[in-house]
This record gives sequence, structure tokens and C-alpha cells, in this order.
Amino acid sequence: MRQLGMRGEIEWTVTRSDASRFDFRVNRPGHIFEVQTDLDGNRATEKRIDLNVWGVMRILHSFTGVRMDDNRNGRDWFLTSVWVLAIDAVAAALILMVLSSLIRASDKTAW
Repeated sequence: MRQLGMRGEIEWTVTRSDASRFDFRVNRPGHIFEVQTDLDGNRATEKRIDLNVWGVMRILHSFTGVRMDDNRNGRDWFLTSVWVLAIDAVAAALILMVLSSLIRASDKTAW
């Protein structure tokens, strides 16, 4: 990633039995990079996918950096950890706001 100037979360795409191949994907909001390498030939092919506004909005509402069922990957990009904490904080605040408004509405002495 450093050699190709990429930043983001690494997602392994396929486990191969061929030791001369190394393929992976790098995700970040707005960009997806698919890298296929041939270690014997010292070559790498990079496919860059840029997302439009709607694609970015979709990813921002579902992006956590890793998939829950993928135990091979962990968060290795600092911004995704910050993003996940921010998503959790907003969700907790919204739940608290709704619950507090329900309690307030049911309290007849407040009116």
C-alpha cells in the first residue's frame, strides 16, 4: 500500500494456494482499490473505483472497515476506528433522546 500510495482498510479478497500471487482490496470512503500482484514477475495491477456522492453516502451509512463474519481482517486504519465510535455514539444519543422524550410525554406533572 505504501509503495502504491494507498490509504484505507485492507480487505483480503481471495486466499490463493499459488505463492506467486498476492491479491487484496483497500477500502476507504469514496474509493476502492483492487490490487493484484505477481510476485515472481515483480508486477502489480491496480484497479481504482471512485464512487459518486450516492455511493459515498451508502458506504458512510454502512462502512465499519471490516465485516463482522471475516475473522482474517481487523481495523488497521485509525479513521475507521474513529468512525465506528462516532456511529455508536450517535446511535446511543438518538436512543437516549427518544427514550427521554417518551418518559417526558408520559409524565403528566410535566404538562
